[in-house]
Amino acid sequence: MGTNPGWMSDELPDPADPELSGSAVWAAYRDQFASYSSGATTNRLSYQVARIVSLAAAAAVTVSAGLSATAWVTASLGALIVVLEGLQQLFQWHENWIAYRTATETMRQHAIDFVAGVAPYDSAEARDRLAHLAVLRRDVALRESGVWAGRMRSAGGRGGGA
Repeated sequence: MGTNPGWMSDELPDPADPELSGSAVWAAYRDQFASYSSGATTNRLSYQVARIVSLAAAAAVTVSAGLSATAWVTASLGALIVVLEGLQQLFQWHENWIAYRTATETMRQHAIDFVAGVAPYDSAEARDRLAHLAVLRRDVALRESGVWAGRMRSAGGRGGGA
């Protein structure tokens, strides 16, 4: 499988027009995209590792009980499960993964339209195209901030964040 399809990579296509590709708007857009993509990957890995370890520990509880392991072994496995589930609730890895990936894919689709000159990025004027892209970038950031704040409120203010 030699090539990585564009929709699977963490890269955006580059506009051929140097006025577009060299603009501050495009640079900010690419940086925001990279940030969301990195956040999606980090949260996905955190969620999946925690789930795998939790499932393995849950299976090991049953095995250790069946083998009459010492109480501290079985209790430690149970405690590990509780800690992992608590961390998931605290850091909202699954929800963050989905939200960041949604934002990343929205931005990727708009970047493709922007580079291709498809509506609403079909103006002959670079300034107009960049203005539409800047609005989209801002809207995605505001939407993500609102979604994050809502999750933190519903989680009782638990959770990390900058």
